[in-house]
Amino acid sequence: MHYCIIGCGAIARTHARHLARLPGAELSFASRSPAKAEEWRRKWCGTRAYGSYEAAFADPAIDAVVICTPHDSHAPLALAALGAGKHAVIEKPMACTTADADAILATAESAQRQVLVAENHHYRPHVRRMAEIARSGKLGRIKFIRIHVLRNRPFAAVEWRGDVSEMGGGALIDGGIHWINAMLTLADGALEHLSAYGASPTQPGEDSLAITCRFASGELGVLAYSWGVRGAFPQGFFSIHGSRGSAYCSNGGRLGLLSTGGIPRPLIFPFRDWQGYGAMWRDFHDSLSSGRTPAMDGVAGRRDIAVVETIYRQIAQSSAPGRAASAS
Repeated sequence: MHYCIIGCGAIARTHARHLARLPGAELSFASRSPAKAEEWRRKWCGTRAYGSYEAAFADPAIDAVVICTPHDSHAPLALAALGAGKHAVIEKPMACTTADADAILATAESAQRQVLVAENHHYRPHVRRMAEIARSGKLGRIKFIRIHVLRNRPFAAVEWRGDVSEMGGGALIDGGIHWINAMLTLADGALEHLSAYGASPTQPGEDSLAITCRFASGELGVLAYSWGVRGAFPQGFFSIHGSRGSAYCSNGGRLGLLSTGGIPRPLIFPFRDWQGYGAMWRDFHDSLSSGRTPAMDGVAGRRDIAVVETIYRQIAQSSAPGRAASAS
């Protein structure tokens, strides 16, 4: 399987590192800078370097493209790649809107090609283990899933994430969508109801949100996500609470606790591949080679974008002029 990474930025480096180790994977690079594409080809022992994305799409040697460009370019590049007969692996988010995601899925179906979404959180060992614990019955009936990620994430003046149009939003559609996916992985049912509020932003786009939701299986989800606070402790954790016990985990997956009465017991998570990229790429490579559906396909990516869209609508409604908060 011959992959071409489109865009040579920070996340492309992560994908290149894992693809370079994958048996049976051949790797090339495309950039708007021919010199940069060649530099990356040499660094990662790649096969080819392309001085434009279009050149990579036109080369019949390429089987799949890995889109690692700013969010607003994901949909047009995916549509172009699929139209050229390539499989598309798209960095999260799959697109900035569900309308764009639907266009990608329709084009993939017509072209008989696969769409995969590089959402590594779905494959992180501690997220998967916590989901297993939630479904095992050890915690009884699950009542709450809580996720807290509170940090300060300033943007450099030249950073594309500081441009709301390139981002397709703010903190939620970039880092927050990871934790939307994690909550949906931890929950044992479809999302039924959601409410969301945004704090007054101090950075481009929304930078701090509070989200509550209810799943069909009865669990309640709570997500607090911010790029605009300092001094938060603990900075990030998630937990599952049930009628017979609770499980806690740091977001980094290095520390966990299981409490079912008495002294809490430590949870041991695999440290190898703690970010999940290795497992993700093994799943993707096998699915593209065999034609089976991977865990994070375009349908799953579209689902995550639909939740983000709903949250954005809720924030807009709650912030609309003349809408006052009520308390009773």
